[in-house]
Parts: sequence; structure tokens; C-alpha cells
Amino acid sequence: MQTVYTFIEEINQGNRPAFSCILNMDTWEQAKAYATKLKDFDHILWLGMGGSTLGAQVLTKILTPSSNRIIYMDNSDPLTLKQTLKTVNLEKTAIVCVSKSGGTTETLLTACLILEAMNEKSISPHGKFFAITEEKESPLTALCESVMGLRIPHDPKIGGRFSIFSIVGLLALAIEGGNQRFLTLAKAELEAFIKSPETHHTYKTAEMLHSSNLTNYILMPYGDRFKIIGEWFVQLWAESLGKDSKGLWPSVARGASDQHACLQMMMDGVNNSFITLMRENTKNSGSSLSKPWAEILNSPLLNNLDMGDFLYYQAEGTFDALKGANRNVRMIETSPEMLGKALMGLMLETVCMSAFMNIDPWDQPAVEDAKIRTAKYL
Repeated sequence: MQTVYTFIEEINQGNRPAFSCILNMDTWEQAKAYATKLKDFDHILWLGMGGSTLGAQVLTKILTPSSNRIIYMDNSDPLTLKQTLKTVNLEKTAIVCVSKSGGTTETLLTACLILEAMNEKSISPHGKFFAITEEKESPLTALCESVMGLRIPHDPKIGGRFSIFSIVGLLALAIEGGNQRFLTLAKAELEAFIKSPETHHTYKTAEMLHSSNLTNYILMPYGDRFKIIGEWFVQLWAESLGKDSKGLWPSVARGASDQHACLQMMMDGVNNSFITLMRENTKNSGSSLSKPWAEILNSPLLNNLDMGDFLYYQAEGTFDALKGANRNVRMIETSPEMLGKALMGLMLETVCMSAFMNIDPWDQPAVEDAKIRTAKYL
């Protein structure tokens, strides 16, 4: 418990800016100001690995699903790069390159290949290149300066997987025309935790998980746009807690499609998973099937069935079935308006779990070994 109180003290002192930044609107105002510099571009190629893109994707895909100016490039796949360069007009395209350290190889390689493609078409990168990175000398800083780009400060105390409420996540949302309303419930969730951490649901969940024999943590959001939360959560949980041969293995399933894939294992396999279903209220939000089609299919169930109702009650039915099979399951109700609360809750849950496990959630030492070994082959 003392570790949790130390964490709260660090928030109050501003030493955990990934959390304390939510307590004011300064970061959002900065994001809006930077976004105006990108307003005239048709597309923005957003380059980054892990938390440098995942948080931004969560906010934009859920809160601004109809806007698609940002193209996220978060893998060193040559085919994806070639196809993207064929799709966009580089004359009207900006590059946002995100790397806290400024030395992420995948990001730097992709950025330079795009700049090379611009050069081959005699397109100047001046005014088109933006780098979110720490204010220090680094390869990304050098690249940004070489093309007269704009460097946007990345707080050195905010790791990528915790950066969703920082300039990294909020700039993407501002570019896509979103607003800051989702931050209200994120702030309320954090303030409730600070006021009484030992009674907060995130602490209670972490306490239960630590005292259990569970080995897996499955997050299953219902609805296509919410699936990205699972991908974001997997990195948050795995990099923060997978240390010293400890940690529950995180995975993501998509509701409702994965009811036809992994639900059998969840229902009737080894009972070693904590399962979190996540849904929004989609009732009466879809198209309804008319009676003639239901008659052709000889299925009264489908008569006037709204697809939004179907998705909502698929989550309900799956929850009931898992409960009936004595599985460790909970339901998180969410929506675009409640998104901030859900995200902050998962972040706090991760930190509380690290306190029970007695590990440092802020580093990821094992990741470096794979990078070193990869470099030996190049």
C-alpha cells in the first residue's frame, strides 16, 4: 500500500506527468495549437512504434471514426510503405515522427524512406516534418533539424505506453477534429483514486488478481472501433508487468467475432483467465431487418432485429455464459464519452498491480536485448 501512496504523492508533485497532465487542460491547448500547423494537409503519416501510435489510434478511431487524415505506420513492413506511398499525394502530406528517445530504428528508417521518396519527386520536406521527441540530441532531432522540421517536446518522464493523455495522444485527436470532453471522466477517475486508493475499484481488482492463481488477462471489447483498446492495453500491461518471471499474460479478443474463435477455450478450457468484456450501449443504433427477409430465412428471431441490439445482447449473453461456467469475468460499460474513465482505470489498475508484484512498471529492460541481437544481423 505504501508504494501506491508514493505513486499518489508523485502525481501531486507533478513527477508522474502521464497522470498529472489530466488535472488541467494545458496539454490539450498545446495540442490544438500544434494541430493548426497541420490543418492544410490532406494526409498525415504518423510514424511510431508501440505507445508512440497506439494511444493516438485509440483516441482517433473511437472519438473521430469518420475522419481519416492520419495514416498510422507502426511496423517496418516494406509492402505497407510502398502501398502507402502510392496512395498519398506527398505534396499534400505531412510526416509526424514520434519517438521519445529519438532513436527508434523502425521509425527512423520509415521516416528517411519517405523523405527519400519526396526527394525523388523534388518535393521539399520544409514545413512538412514534425518530430515528437525529447529535447536532447538524438538521431531524430538531427533528422528534424536537417529538413528544417518542427520538434514538439516529448516529456522525458512519460513512457510511450503511458502517453495517451499527453501531447502524443491529444495531438492526433486535435488533428482529426476531436474535442477534450472525454478527459472529464478520466480526471474524475484519477481524483477518486487519489482520494481513496484502497477502496478504488482498480486497487481492488489488482488485489484480487495478485491473490489469485490466474495466469492470463483477456480484454474483449465489443465493436470494431473499440478493438484498438485491447491492442493498447496489451502493450501497457505486458511492458509494465512482464518482469522477474512474473505477470499475467495479456491478450485481446474482439466481440462478437471471436465468440466463433476463442470463446470455446474461455468457456471450457483451463480456468486460468481474468476476462474483461467491454461494450457500449449500441441498442437501437443499427439497421433493422424487415419481416420478409426473416420469413425467407425462416427465422422469427431476425424479424425487426436491430444489429445494434444484437451486438449489445451478444455481450450480455456471453457474460452470462461465462458467469455460468464459473469463469472470472467482469463487464466494463463504455462509450466515447466514457472512454477517458475506462483508459484511466486500466492505467491505474496496471500501476496497482505493479505495487502488489513489487516491480517497477516504468521500465522495460528485456526489450533492449532483442534490439541488440537484431543489430548484429544488420
